[in-house]
Amino acid sequence: MDKMKRIKPWWIKERDNPQLGTYWVACGQLSKTEATRMERGSIYGCNIMHRFDTELEYLSKLTELKNRKERVQ
Repeated sequence: MDKMKRIKPWWIKERDNPQLGTYWVACGQLSKTEATRMERGSIYGCNIMHRFDTELEYLSKLTELKNRKERVQ
């Protein structure tokens, strides 16, 4: 029986820091568990993880953010 390998989604973290403002972090492929851990892992400020099911959607969103002159890491 063939096991179908599950493809991990791509994630972008929206980071809101009271001192630095909002910026975005390209996180690449992560499992939902890893993304949840990153979202909850902030002591100061907050993180919101945005999920993308395809690499094309992920890269398009990063391009859109950069075109809007958002801070992207």
